[in-house]
Amino acid sequence: MRSFLIALGPATIIGAIVLVPDWRVWHRGVQIQGVVHYTLPHEHRAVFYGYTFNGGTYQYSSQGGAGFGNPPFDSLRAGTPLTLWVDPANPGEALPGQPLPSLKNNAIFVSLVLVALSVFFYRGFDRLPAFLRGES
Repeated sequence: MRSFLIALGPATIIGAIVLVPDWRVWHRGVQIQGVVHYTLPHEHRAVFYGYTFNGGTYQYSSQGGAGFGNPPFDSLRAGTPLTLWVDPANPGEALPGQPLPSLKNNAIFVSLVLVALSVFFYRGFDRLPAFLRGES
């Protein structure tokens, strides 16, 4: 139980970084259309795109493709339309594709991180030298 509680701190931080943007877009986002500017296949399949929202023009990028519901990465070319979701409170960041599948995938990732950290602390913490455990 102690290892789980120790792992909960880092997992919570990772969860906040990974899950909060997806949750905000899923909870209060607006679906819009954007357009691909260019892709970088060897840079984590990065997609650079532009969009207009509430009279402002924005450019943003994502890694790992264009998200659920958009064309596969290999078929993206400059000018390809994309479905984006934007949080009206933060229009400078638009997430590509449907937000709910992304939120679910990221929740699974954070859960696996929590399990892995728990196992690490359970199996590894007691094996560390005493000075690293804070003991004298």
